[in-house]
Amino acid sequence: DDLPAALAHRLPPTGCAVLGAVAPDIQVGLGGGAGGIECESDAAVMLAALPDAVVVPFGIEFVGAVDGPCEKLIAELSAIGAGWKAFIVYSCGRRTPHTEPFIHKIQAAFPGVAVVGGLCQRAFVSRPLDGGRRPGFDVQHVGNGVCGVALGGDAPVRSVVSRGVRSVVQPGGVPQPTSPLVAEEVLFSRPGDPAHVFAGSHRAPVHLIRKIRNRETGRVMEAVEMMMEQPDHDFIGIRRGHQDGFELHMIPPYSHSLQGYMVFTSGSESECEPLAGVELDFFQLSGPACVEDIDATIRGLRAETSRDEILGAVMFSCNGRGPQPGHLIRERMADAKRFAAGFPDVPCLGFYAGGEIGPLALAGKRGVFQTGGAAVQGFTAVFALFIVPKRVKVVYSDVDDRAESVARFIREKLALGEQ
Repeated sequence: DDLPAALAHRLPPTGCAVLGAVAPDIQVGLGGGAGGIECESDAAVMLAALPDAVVVPFGIEFVGAVDGPCEKLIAELSAIGAGWKAFIVYSCGRRTPHTEPFIHKIQAAFPGVAVVGGLCQRAFVSRPLDGGRRPGFDVQHVGNGVCGVALGGDAPVRSVVSRGVRSVVQPGGVPQPTSPLVAEEVLFSRPGDPAHVFAGSHRAPVHLIRKIRNRETGRVMEAVEMMMEQPDHDFIGIRRGHQDGFELHMIPPYSHSLQGYMVFTSGSESECEPLAGVELDFFQLSGPACVEDIDATIRGLRAETSRDEILGAVMFSCNGRGPQPGHLIRERMADAKRFAAGFPDVPCLGFYAGGEIGPLALAGKRGVFQTGGAAVQGFTAVFALFIVPKRVKVVYSDVDDRAESVARFIREKLALGEQ
């Protein structure tokens, strides 16, 4: 509890933003070439200087509906117009059900922004004194709401998400970029519709996949048949159009009684588009697959950033993934260990969350970095990397644009009959 006050007292009074979380377990990659990791310290701090970036802290206590304060924040950030690159968001307290609609609204307003973070016990964020009218800042403690920092300007942040699953459809269980299965019959309903399964207008629109067709065999099966033939799947995967991989949606326990696979939406236009004809796959959460996926993610990161300089990273792992060995992942600090091994010179800081905020996890994806489509998820590892901006070399030409030169150029062109 003394850390926020100490930071406010010791850090520069102007041009400084602070964001912190209180969580049961932290995870730290020490960097400096040692590749060491630890989770035992009571606190950890990462400092960064981003001289050409725009950094705006924000904090919201949810005392009622999320719409009002969220729309106010969106208006403030839009007015600044800093070319936002990333939002780091911490959510805490009893109002965490408000987190999902908050994330959806922020992402819809800024679709190209990377939104990452996690659910923690408590959080704090810096707040300029007198709205910035005098130097210095104090710290706003958030108990039931969200807080974070918006990063814009020259602040290139790249986001990554990892979650390992096994396909119950593909040979060998390895997720593939495509699938022979497609949605054949899908019911769509909005709150208030007679066919909507939930009462109350606060619920989001939903898809209910009733029939599935195998394009290779031509067989059409009821959703209940799939549930009986493959009873151990945890997720339904959906690949929309040319999407890189399958979105993973948790299968509700009441799917069998509904005789269909329910897919919840945020209410956005893209998520409410018809699902008939989209590719489907079905997945089971797997500890070994989680380890394989984080290994593949780190390899992909190293390849994608081989010519970049990484300043640091923040990492949010599900508390089911560590820090101690668990039922599915039987290693200590598996995510942090692999990041430190792949990037021994890069400091990394984060915590084990009760829900991770980041781009929607995709199975069978080819790419590494993801932006947009943020959601609150489980059993994922979410990274945000701070990469040194690349300077663009500008070549200037000495152009004689004096009035007499322009007039001579026009006369010559007209004399030659050119248009």
